[in-house]
Amino acid sequence: MKGCIFSRHSELVSGSSKKGFTLIELLVVVLIIGILSSVALPQYQKAVLKSRAAEAWGNLKNLNMAGNAYCLENPSGSLYINGDNHPDLDKLAVSVPYTTKNFEYWGNVSCSSNEIAFTAQYRNSPSFFLNLHPTTGRRSCKGSGCKDLGFTKESSDSGICVSASCGGSNCYYAD
Repeated sequence: MKGCIFSRHSELVSGSSKKGFTLIELLVVVLIIGILSSVALPQYQKAVLKSRAAEAWGNLKNLNMAGNAYCLENPSGSLYINGDNHPDLDKLAVSVPYTTKNFEYWGNVSCSSNEIAFTAQYRNSPSFFLNLHPTTGRRSCKGSGCKDLGFTKESSDSGICVSASCGGSNCYYAD
C-alpha cells in the first residue's frame, strides 16, 4: 500500500478540521447588520411620523369641511372643541375622533367672524402642532418635529398659519 495515508479522522485527510463560522466572520456580519440598521432606523421613524401626520391632515380637512357646513346652517353660531372637552360635539356632525392614539384635535368655529381653525397636537415625541388653513388649504406646522415632516420655511403670514398655536414665529410650511 504504497502512497496511502492512514488516519483515523477523515477531516485531517481532507485538509479542513472544522465546520462552521469563525468568530471573526460572525463579528463582521454583526457589524454590518448594526451599520445597516443605524442607517435605516431614522428613515423608518420619519416614515412612521409622516404616515401619522397624513392621518391628521385628513382629519383636519374633515373638521374644516364640517365647520364650513355648520356655518352654512348656523350663520351666527360658534363652537369650541378642546380634546376630550367638547360640549358642542353634537352640533358638528363629523366622524373624526377628537382624541386618537397619536393626536388630540381642538379648535374654534366662529361663524359670525368667519373664523374656522382646527389644530392637531401630536401627543408623542417630538411634539408639534399641525394646522390646515380653512380657506387656502395650506398646511403648516409648529414645533420641534416639523422638519422631520418636510416643513422647512418659516412664516407668520395669516394666509399660511392659523390659530394661536401656529401664529407668529416658528410656524413652518412646505411648498
